[in-house]
Amino acid sequence: MSYGGGRNMGTPRHGLVHAIDAAALPPPYQLAIEDVEFQLTVLEDCAPRDHDSDCAVVPPTWFSVALTAPTRKRYLYLVQNETDTGLIVVIMLFDRSAAGGDAGDLRLPQSGAWLRAVVDGTVYVLASNLVLSRKAITAWIGGHEPPTTPPQPPYT
Repeated sequence: MSYGGGRNMGTPRHGLVHAIDAAALPPPYQLAIEDVEFQLTVLEDCAPRDHDSDCAVVPPTWFSVALTAPTRKRYLYLVQNETDTGLIVVIMLFDRSAAGGDAGDLRLPQSGAWLRAVVDGTVYVLASNLVLSRKAITAWIGGHEPPTTPPQPPYT
């Protein structure tokens, strides 16, 4: 599987998002969201391999992230920004209070589990003490929300 070589593999991601428009975020979110440094690992040929976190992860890749810096924020959001459309996919919401201890060595998902890439896109980890809306996450990353569709049965 090719992930686009030429980058430093296995380097933690720093300063993920710089081009946010603070006016686009509702007031309580403007200072509540922060980027989290992490190491991306993919499951390739039945073995974990470090992956450049600036490169897109494509389906059907299995992956995990490990935080490389501690955060005091309660909620961690693992999201993917689709390369072609800019749509934001929220893959996981993790309540860090359930993990206990230091969040500096936290792995998402926890040890022994893997996540599957949903779209062809870059992975981000955001932290916040607030439960974020999709609109706030999208505004922070600079992506697009999917169009709304009428509800379909079973309306749950």
